[in-house]
Amino acid sequence: MNSIRVLGILVTLLIIVILGQKYFLNPIEKRQKTLISPTPTVFKEEQNQPSNTPAPIINKNQNSKQNEDLIYPGSVKIKNDNGNLELESLDDAQKITDWYKEKIKGMGMNAKSFVQTKANDKVLNKLVGSNGKKEVRVEISKENNQSTVKIFVIVINP
Repeated sequence: MNSIRVLGILVTLLIIVILGQKYFLNPIEKRQKTLISPTPTVFKEEQNQPSNTPAPIINKNQNSKQNEDLIYPGSVKIKNDNGNLELESLDDAQKITDWYKEKIKGMGMNAKSFVQTKANDKVLNKLVGSNGKKEVRVEISKENNQSTVKIFVIVINP
């Protein structure tokens, strides 16, 4: 009976050694094969040399200064990114919408579109005015469980 146990232990050890060689030696060979590439890779160094092509000068404040008159009175400026305004106000959404309607009309915009929607105290109003040289887009939104009205103003100068 002892000889069968010893034989079983030897067979188990032999299997472990064979599997160990298969799983532990082969990954090293595979890693070496993947690390050594048969074709060399050439990296081109980029050089920072001045270009002869003039770069346009962009005045980021140009649109933002032009849009200061489109900031709703008493609102808080969240973002003013190259003339795209994001504002918030605690005023009534209809009061804000009426103010922007008058503002767009006062700018001499001949093409106007005013779309107002309200359902379950949720408001989404979109106002657009254009005169061929400038387009003003205003979106006024309020969620039914919030007191803050969000105002997005985009001015496009073609």
